[in-house]
Amino acid sequence: AAAEAKDTVSEEALEEDISDAESSLDRLKLSRDAHIMAVEALEEAVDEFRASHLSRIEQKTKDLLERITGGKCDVRLNEKLEPLGLERDGQLFALEQLSQGVCDQLYFALRVAAVEEISGEGALPILLDDPFVNFDESRLKATLETLDRLSESRQVALLTHDRRYGDWRKPALVLER
Repeated sequence: AAAEAKDTVSEEALEEDISDAESSLDRLKLSRDAHIMAVEALEEAVDEFRASHLSRIEQKTKDLLERITGGKCDVRLNEKLEPLGLERDGQLFALEQLSQGVCDQLYFALRVAAVEEISGEGALPILLDDPFVNFDESRLKATLETLDRLSESRQVALLTHDRRYGDWRKPALVLER
């Protein structure tokens, strides 16, 4: 059967198969090279973004956090814009050392700072879903004042079950059970 199969396959057909396979290989190599170039361009763009925006996002986060907490601190972010912790009086406090409330305040400030930095002249909306559960009254008041300032230039939507926010703004919609 093998001998009969060899007889039915011509040398011309095999050469055509080889040519098709080589063409396919060339297309795959071009596709691979294009993907490599795209990854390199993206990595370069990310590096440029980090170089130009990281320190500004850190500073904006620090300013917002100081406005909320009333305390002086420095915010440290890694190259992925993830918080490493807070530095106060030369001592770095890791996230694990911070209370849940302070962590929530840090992440809130970081998100707002990133939105402000990324949106530039545009005004991206801010959507919040019960982000202030662990805030004490004084920090909640400072945060709501910050939201007042933000709402002058962008839309702020706050979803919550906490009726205390009714004093801050008239609810757009109240769902009852």
